Amino acid sequence: MSSSAPMPERYQPDPWIDTDVFAEHTGRLGALMPQQAMYWIDATVGDRLCVAPKSPTEVVVGYTVPNILGDLRVNKNSRTKQPFRKVPAFCFDYLDIEEDGETLRFRKIDADRFVIEVLR
Repeated sequence: MSSSAPMPERYQPDPWIDTDVFAEHTGRLGALMPQQAMYWIDATVGDRLCVAPKSPTEVVVGYTVPNILGDLRVNKNSRTKQPFRKVPAFCFDYLDIEEDGETLRFRKIDADRFVIEVLR
């Protein structure tokens, strides 16, 4: 198989990543944005990403998204030095997440945007 041949479908990564919401030691809810989501949009430390509603159970995050719900800066993981970000509190408010144990699904839209969806 030559290097220019497309990767077989069975080896393609899942088009989404699921993560659970957890309760932080402060009592607030938290969830980490998967590292893969940062790679999907080629996010680098210091980049500003905007967040907008897509539906009652989804928000869109990215570079070409209007700043409706808020924005966030991509941080650096102090140990790995890779782009890192927690899901902002305003996303939990919009998605009406009030307790830990809910599942968030991160899904790539295109090179500049991804969706955060709460699975109920």
